[in-house]
Amino acid sequence: MHGHLGHQMIVHAAGNRYERLRGIMIKGLLKQKRRLVVFGGAFLAMMAVSGCGHQTDVTCSSDDGVSATINMIRETIEKDSLAKSKQDDGTYLTSPSKIRATLALLKIVIDDIRTSKTDPNSTKKFCVGNAKITVPIQILNDADSARSMASLNSVEQLAEAANAQKSADNLTFSIDYSVQPTDDRKSTYAESDSIGPQMQFVAEVISSALARSKIENQKTAQQQEVQQQQFAQKQAILAENNQAKVENRLSGQAIGAAWNAIDVDTRSRILPIQRAWISAKVAECNVRGASASTDNVEQDTARLKCDTEQNHSRMDWLRQYMPN
Repeated sequence: MHGHLGHQMIVHAAGNRYERLRGIMIKGLLKQKRRLVVFGGAFLAMMAVSGCGHQTDVTCSSDDGVSATINMIRETIEKDSLAKSKQDDGTYLTSPSKIRATLALLKIVIDDIRTSKTDPNSTKKFCVGNAKITVPIQILNDADSARSMASLNSVEQLAEAANAQKSADNLTFSIDYSVQPTDDRKSTYAESDSIGPQMQFVAEVISSALARSKIENQKTAQQQEVQQQQFAQKQAILAENNQAKVENRLSGQAIGAAWNAIDVDTRSRILPIQRAWISAKVAECNVRGASASTDNVEQDTARLKCDTEQNHSRMDWLRQYMPN
């Protein structure tokens, strides 16, 4: 009987379902392939903003340029979040509608905008700025809680790995991008090939936050299953101990009856031998009990079984002195 080992086996078995859910989150971390439009071998994200009527030239800091860049960021986060939530069978860990509703709570601002390069022969402007994404604090707390339960790194650690900064409810990072109007000036496109890690980071935060309740429920179910199995195991241990007590009592009664059946003179002669046997039996069975388990009940069961075994063996020795 190995109580500690039995407990470990229970925890391992009950944790399998929780580990599967944790595995889905870890798998999301490994999905580094970008689902973005590819131009010239670089991964780019694109978003159009339609305007009304004739527009002036689009610049890095113009309303249309900034709006296109913000929409590009938002759409990229959505694509990455959906990709992380999608499982191998095509279903989603979190429904796309819930993901989109959560993303709608994010506030995205581009500031400290500078024009890094212009081309007199093109309407495209190359820009540098700082993106700040304000995330509701509850989402950040849920993400940290989920990741802690799944034994994954924190949101702050994720931010550091993605070369982003986390301060309170703000996630900030630098961004290189370009803006360009269409030929008819009715739409503006924004592109960036430098935001992959940051978008993956924000998507991971959203995915983790939305998985919190599932992980929490799974952990609760795991704990309940462990408790139920531990209770069943304890009941089995107690039942085995009760049976060992009954068998030991019967073996003791048999030894007593055999001893009483021996004549008085013979009993007096072999009494020292019998006492020595009892002392040796107690010592040996105490050792067996102590080494059988760390659980007191299991130790007692092992001691009782040893005592019963010794009693049965002793009966063969006593029979030589009993009348035929």
